Amino acid sequence: MRIGDSARAYCEQRGVARTVVFSANRFCRYAGDLEVSEINAERIADFITRARSDGLSEWTIKGTLKDLKTVAGFAGVSLIVPAVKTPRPTPRPTPLSSIDKIWPHVGSWCQQWLAIAFWTALRLDDSIELQLTGLSGETIRWTASKTGRQHVWPCPQWLRKFADRIPLPYSRAADHSQVLIRAELERCSRLASVDRVTPKQIRQASLNSWSKANATAGAIVHGCGLGVLSHYLDPLQILESAAPRVRLPECFGATSATGEESLLANFRRLDQSAQDLIAGTAERLAAG
Repeated sequence: MRIGDSARAYCEQRGVARTVVFSANRFCRYAGDLEVSEINAERIADFITRARSDGLSEWTIKGTLKDLKTVAGFAGVSLIVPAVKTPRPTPRPTPLSSIDKIWPHVGSWCQQWLAIAFWTALRLDDSIELQLTGLSGETIRWTASKTGRQHVWPCPQWLRKFADRIPLPYSRAADHSQVLIRAELERCSRLASVDRVTPKQIRQASLNSWSKANATAGAIVHGCGLGVLSHYLDPLQILESAAPRVRLPECFGATSATGEESLLANFRRLDQSAQDLIAGTAERLAAG
């Protein structure tokens, strides 16, 4: 079986995004349309050399080889690929102000995706699937397609405004749907005169907001988990406690709560000593 055919068959059988097909095509552009059994160390080394000379990033090269190994394994060929050193990532989370600026230009379908993606910090394909599935109830539950980890979040009142079914330009989380979201964000970034906003930067901004509210909550949302603490702590309770302190773009309308809800949200943002002071004052006022 040829590399491209194996990649396409893998995606069709597993029902996953066509990322491995793109990687297979990239490898074949440099190494030729080979049979999977023809891949060897010499051809892989040649691919790496030529890809680097063309300016492909180490991340792209590493990802291509990782997917190539997956495709080969699917075809019954055990492939050993060399380690590729990649530079440490430099996160560039989208400023919340940029989300506010692009918001008026974003279509309603993408506004819904933005709200869901920011709150959950899911990867792009999972956030699209969640949008297609829809929100219901006071919690959101999802199993990440890449890691298989089970996630759960509280579904605050402001997010429930985005739970209604609306017409979407896609019916599944495929390459086409991802392209549409990237293109819409890029279009609106130009209209708003801000640096290009990408799904990855939205995820980074989300994780920064959760982590600032509570470091443990940030780890839970990311998927790092609680380690040995998972035997003792309920992730949902941690996130429910941190949720009111998560800083959100103003365009989400999270501040339009009732007076009681707003007071409670602000109270939870205070440190323990400030909470004790407010609680004591409230008790004295209530006692007359």
